Amino acid sequence: MIDVNVVLAILWLVEAGGRLYPLDGAAGEVGPYQITKEYLTDVNQYYGTELTHKDCQNLTKARWVVYSYLKMWDALDTVEHACRVHKGGPQGLSKESTLAYWIRCHCVWNGLRALSRENPDDGFHPTIRTAASRARQSSATE
Repeated sequence: MIDVNVVLAILWLVEAGGRLYPLDGAAGEVGPYQITKEYLTDVNQYYGTELTHKDCQNLTKARWVVYSYLKMWDALDTVEHACRVHKGGPQGLSKESTLAYWIRCHCVWNGLRALSRENPDDGFHPTIRTAASRARQSSATE
């Protein structure tokens, strides 16, 4: 099993650049993970919850929705599987249309691992909070 916090950090950085309040997507995606209504409907139906699409703008609730969606589709075995299912639904791993998204995620993942190796004593662990903080710091210095 993979480190879910790493996957959530990768997805947040790819989807919203680590921003808490990104603009809505062109197809109505919302929040830090750019969750669609269909994605949320799947989670609500499976888990018997009643979260609203607006709830997905809240980081904590959105994290739960993404984690639950990936768990529901048994996509927590590899980082690639999780990223491609997040983007393309239950069959995302086999969809050619999710390959470019996976490449973006893989690049972010490599960046997080490089940060961890470059600063082994700074307490860095690529959790969602730390990854987003580093992303904001680097964009502020550019």
